[in-house]
Formats: sequence, structure tokens, C-alpha cells
Amino acid sequence: MASFRDSFKVPVLIPSRDPETGHQKYDAAGNAVLEPKLDAEGNPELKPEPRLWVVTITYGVALELKRRHQLDLLSDDHDLAKVLNDPIAVLQILDVALEKQLAERGMRIEDLPHVIGDMELAQRMDDAVMEAVIDFFPSRHRDPLLASRRKLREAVAKRDKVLTDRLKQTLEDPRLMKHLESELDRTVATTQARIDRVLQEQLASGTPGTSPSNSEEPSES
Repeated sequence: MASFRDSFKVPVLIPSRDPETGHQKYDAAGNAVLEPKLDAEGNPELKPEPRLWVVTITYGVALELKRRHQLDLLSDDHDLAKVLNDPIAVLQILDVALEKQLAERGMRIEDLPHVIGDMELAQRMDDAVMEAVIDFFPSRHRDPLLASRRKLREAVAKRDKVLTDRLKQTLEDPRLMKHLESELDRTVATTQARIDRVLQEQLASGTPGTSPSNSEEPSES
């Protein structure tokens, strides 16, 4: 069993008051009436209220997964490490494993990605699925999966470090700053030349509305 949280948000509620008296409103049962708080543009303000999703893989889930999505976790023909790195397969597993929780929240599996707000949450969801699947298998299958997962995490961490180091080196390279300054000077010079050319053309043709051809002699009364 494993779990993850989503990025679900709910409206901020404030007491509803009578516009004339300013008094708190109450319903027939004597409960205070609440209403959404609006921002400066008139839109409801939202606040995070993450929901917990619990992922459990059982034989029943595995059989339903095979029936519904033709994904057989028990088959020796599948490389589970590759299956668990497939976003569609992850959602198919969640479709079955979270069926009851989705129904209780009035959702379908298609709605789940909409409440996974960023890559960090998506990674936690993937981790939860992988951990649940790993827990489902006996140790003889679990150990290779754990090793595969560890290698994947190490590879991702190494890639991120390489990219970060490369970006840092690029930003600290004085040649980059010199190149950027040169490009900026060139852009400023080009823009200034265009402005000067437009001004010269306007001066040569006369400012609209003030040229002699557009002026009228005052009439004599």
C-alpha cells in the first residue's frame, strides 16, 4: 500500500452579510450562511486542500486490470520496470486501484491528471504506484524491481546534476555576457536608427495638421 496527495483547491468561504444592514445571514436551521470570497477581478479565491489517495494492489485489482485494460501484472512477458515508466499504464493501474475513491469523489480517471498540479506531484503519484506494485509481489520479484527503481532514480539525479552544472558553467562564461552585451548594443543601435529615420521622414513631410496646405486663412468679416 502506498499513497500520494493531489493539488485540489476549494473556494475560500466568508460569512454572507445583508447588503443593507451588514448583519450575518442565517438559514432556516440557524446556521450561518457562507459565500465565496472574491478577488479584485470578481473571481472566487481558492485555497489548497490536498486530498490523500491510497494505492493498494491486490489480486482482485490485478485481475480487473487484466480484464479492463489487458494489462497483466502477473505475466512473465511484461517488463514491469518498463510498464511502470509508461504514463498510460500508470493511469490504467490507478483506474482500477482507485476506483472506489474516484467514485466517492465524483471523478473518473480522466479527471485525475487535472488535480496533479506539477511535476513533483506527478512524480509522487508515479512513486506511489510503483511502491504499491512492488509491495504486491513476493520478494523474488520485488528485489529486481527495487533495484530497477533505484537505478532509475540515480540516472535521473545524474542527468539533473549534469544539466544544472552545464547551465551554471554557461551562465558563468564571460564570453556569454560579452555576446549578450554585443547583441543588446546592436539591437539598441538598430532601434535608434529606425526612430531617427521615422522622425526625419515626418519632419521632411511636415507634421500632419500643421503644414501650410492644411491651414486655412482666417475669413474677413
